[in-house]
Amino acid sequence: MRTSSQPRVTILASLRTELEEQTAADTELRDELQNAIRAAQQADEEVSAAADLVDARRVVVAQVQLDLSRLARSATAIDQLSPFEFVVCPRCMQSLAARPAEDGHCRVCLQPDPVEADIDPAAIEETRTARQHQLEDAQRIQQADEEHLQTAQERSQQLSFAISSLRRELDAQTRDAVAPRFDAIAEAGSRVAALKAGIDATTQLRESWARVRAIDADIRSIKAERRQINRDIKEKSEQLKASRSLLRGPLPPRAPTRGFLSFRRDSAAPPTVM
Repeated sequence: MRTSSQPRVTILASLRTELEEQTAADTELRDELQNAIRAAQQADEEVSAAADLVDARRVVVAQVQLDLSRLARSATAIDQLSPFEFVVCPRCMQSLAARPAEDGHCRVCLQPDPVEADIDPAAIEETRTARQHQLEDAQRIQQADEEHLQTAQERSQQLSFAISSLRRELDAQTRDAVAPRFDAIAEAGSRVAALKAGIDATTQLRESWARVRAIDADIRSIKAERRQINRDIKEKSEQLKASRSLLRGPLPPRAPTRGFLSFRRDSAAPPTVM
């Protein structure tokens, strides 16, 4: 049984070695997956930061565009309305003749009249040009930020796809390689355990047979001793018979003694008192 169990133990060791190699490959794949997950998290954070920055750039562009729109409306209003002297309110059409207004203030809104620099067409045009350059710079920066956002989003999508692929590969590798080998190892382990149990049973049986042989040897020894005793008994019996035969011969005469019983060994008569 030891000889038949040796190949199975070798197979079990081979399976365990193969499983260890496969586990090392799984560990490498899991490490790669963890690295991809960390990279994806960083990419998501980068996308979030880039999106916030793009939103801020859009706010700046919208503000500059609003400033340009105000400058355009102001320039139009100055060009078209400054030559006129309002005598009625342009909103409610009520007369402004009786409305008190300080010198240098608008009779419509009662605010101080703008200085000449504020209504100078050249100054307004210069401000508009500066705002236009500012708008172009803001739009250019916004475009660069949007390109960076798009690049970050694409990288995030690529990492997400890589993570999904790695997970599928790991699942397939675990299903197709690791799980069957676990089953094979479990089966081989069960066989080895059964073989060891058989070996133990055989060992116990050999010990039992050894005890049986020892008992049989003791029995043979006892029988031999008994035969020897029987021979000794037979020999002693024969010697005793021989001794009895000698004792049955004639005895020498003996003087009678008063007060004692006298009898002959070979006589059946009752003893007499002398």
